[in-house]
Amino acid sequence: MLLPRVSTTWRVFHVVNKLGEGRWLAVHCKSKDDDLGNHDLAPGQDYWFTFKSNYWGTTLFWCNLRTEKEDPVKQHVGLKVFWQEWLHVWLTYHCGQKERKCFWIAKDDGIYLRVNPENRDEFVVKWEPGW
Repeated sequence: MLLPRVSTTWRVFHVVNKLGEGRWLAVHCKSKDDDLGNHDLAPGQDYWFTFKSNYWGTTLFWCNLRTEKEDPVKQHVGLKVFWQEWLHVWLTYHCGQKERKCFWIAKDDGIYLRVNPENRDEFVVKWEPGW
């Protein structure tokens, strides 16, 4: 039986606060095995982490993002930020085949993922009201 080849290359993931008007961003990322804790990002700041995929190719990371308590506009979103790709390479393409650096960017209208090869941000999901 042939097993799929899983990359054991280090990957770097960033969550960047590009919210306007001095707005802070709360970030909480985790996987099945690792809880990376809560992080409060000032405007323009980013939180980053590195990891390797597990042997079985089942690594999955997700993050919950929300505006800070003091922010008059209460917004949140939960999203997968890494998953193992077998049949398509959407995430791999966006993050760069060689660079393996993903930049998830919080903006006023929603969350974007940097398309590294094209040097642009692509809209992924809008904010949900409240938190």
